[in-house]
Amino acid sequence: MVVKVALKKWNAHIICLQETKLASISVDMVRSLWGSKCVDWEALNAYGTSGIILIMWDRRWTSRTNMERAILIELSYIKELWSLPWCLGGDFNSVRSPFERSTGGRWSSEITQFSNFIDGNLLIDLPLEGATFTWSSGKDPEEKFPDVTQSALVRVMSDHVPLVLDCGGMRSRRTPFRFENMWLRVEDFQGKVQSWWEATTFTGSTSYVLAKKFQILKSELKK
Repeated sequence: MVVKVALKKWNAHIICLQETKLASISVDMVRSLWGSKCVDWEALNAYGTSGIILIMWDRRWTSRTNMERAILIELSYIKELWSLPWCLGGDFNSVRSPFERSTGGRWSSEITQFSNFIDGNLLIDLPLEGATFTWSSGKDPEEKFPDVTQSALVRVMSDHVPLVLDCGGMRSRRTPFRFENMWLRVEDFQGKVQSWWEATTFTGSTSYVLAKKFQILKSELKK
């Protein structure tokens, strides 16, 4: 019931539920979650004990053929199939820098490989709004896509934070970040900005590093 209420509130066109802990999915279960006759779906086997991955979508917005191609096709062929922008998502269990983990850590070959994969396939790592981390143990994009935002929602039943990818034009626009002139009157304001800017180091494309730097600076200014 909690998941059903959350899905109704989000009103998304495509929904992916990972780590469902379920061994099987039925049509009745999907319809009870979605609450609409326009739903189509696909159940994928996942490695380990996480259960089936459930992908649901509104057939008024996309067809089963398009979704199957998106789910099953190899990444190296995606660019040849679609000239339109596309999105790659999943629970990668990897980060692009130790700063993306609450416990910190050191730079590793895994981090470097993940960043190289993103840069090598010309992907854009969208900055996350609304949260610092997407998982709990229980204890600004490229100019080409100015309206695309990735936001974290309130965690419900899972130990993961739900993420919403908004491609623009479907919801009211969020309040933009604005620089306050009164901040200039704060003692040693320029020094504070410089210290925040130099406090973190990121590895990746220039656009990625710049986006992450601005994300941290924005957070510090709001505080």
